[in-house]
Amino acid sequence: MLDPREFRDALGRFATGVTIVTTRDRAGRPVGVTVSSYNSVSLDPPLVLWSLAKTASSLAAFEQAKAFTIHVLGRNQQELASRFAKSGEDKFAGVDYGEAHGGVPLLPGCAAHFECETAYQYEGGDHVIFVGQVMRFDRIDTLPLLFHRGKFSEVRQPTTPPLDSSKPHRRYTDDFLPYLLGRAQMQFTIPIRRHCRELGLSDAHYATMGLLSMVGSATGDELARRLDFTGQAPTAATLAEMAERGWIDERAEEWHLSAKGRETFLSVLSRLRAWEEEVLEDFDPEQLEHSKAFLRKLIEKTARGLPPLLDDA
Repeated sequence: MLDPREFRDALGRFATGVTIVTTRDRAGRPVGVTVSSYNSVSLDPPLVLWSLAKTASSLAAFEQAKAFTIHVLGRNQQELASRFAKSGEDKFAGVDYGEAHGGVPLLPGCAAHFECETAYQYEGGDHVIFVGQVMRFDRIDTLPLLFHRGKFSEVRQPTTPPLDSSKPHRRYTDDFLPYLLGRAQMQFTIPIRRHCRELGLSDAHYATMGLLSMVGSATGDELARRLDFTGQAPTAATLAEMAERGWIDERAEEWHLSAKGRETFLSVLSRLRAWEEEVLEDFDPEQLEHSKAFLRKLIEKTARGLPPLLDDA
C-alpha cells in the first residue's frame, strides 16, 4: 500500500501554476478557493478541468453552480493565493472584484482567467473533478505564480543568454567552474584589496584578523595551521609586525585582536558589505539564495582532509 505522505511528497516534485476558482452559492454569496489542480482538456470544444477535495466547505457551492471562473495567478499575487487557501473567513473582504460570465466573481490583475459553464462532474477518489466549457477568457503579459514542494515559487527568466555549444573555438573558461569561481572572487574583491593596500594590510594580515575575529584567540602555530591551505598563513615575522603596528597582542601565549586591530578589520569588512550590496542589488533574491546554497554545499564537499578554518576545533 502506498504511503500517503510519501505519495504527496512525490507529487510535490511537479511544479504547477496556482489558480483561484470562483463561483456563487445558492444564496448568491461569492465563493472562492485556491487550487493547483487546474489543467486544459480540449481545444475543440474548449474544455478545462480542476478538482476539489470532498472535505472542502465550498464543495456544495461548486457542485450546484452552473458557472465558475478559473483565475491563473500572477507572480505578485501570493497574498491573494494564501487568502483564498484559508477557510472560515470572508475571502472577498477588501477585494475589488468584477463580474464574469454567469455573474461569477472576477478577480483583477491575474495572468489569465477562464469564464466557464459547468460541463461535467466526476468522482475522483477523495476529490470531485469539475470540467468546464470556456465561454470567455483573457490574459495579460505577466509571469505566473508557481507552487512546488509545498511552497510558492516563480518563473525565472534567464539573465544571460545560454552558451552556444555549437560555436567553434569555444573556450574552456566559458563553463569551467574553478576558473569562474576564481575570476569572480578576484574581480569582486578588487576595490577591497585596494583599500587594504592603503591601510598597509597584506592578505596574510587580513586573513589573520578575520580568523581571530571569529575564534577569539589562537596560538601562532594554530593560526598557521588553520590558514596554511589558503596560502595566507602568517609567519612569526608577520605576527611580530602586526603586534608592532598595534593590530594584535599576545596574552598567555595566544594572539588576540587589539581594539585597533578590530577597528581596522571592521572598517574593511563594512566596506566589503557595502560593496556586496551595491553589486548584488539587481540580483534576484531567490537566485542569490540558490547560489549561496550551492557554494555552502561545495565548501562542505571539498573540506575533507583540511584543517578547520573558522570552527572551534
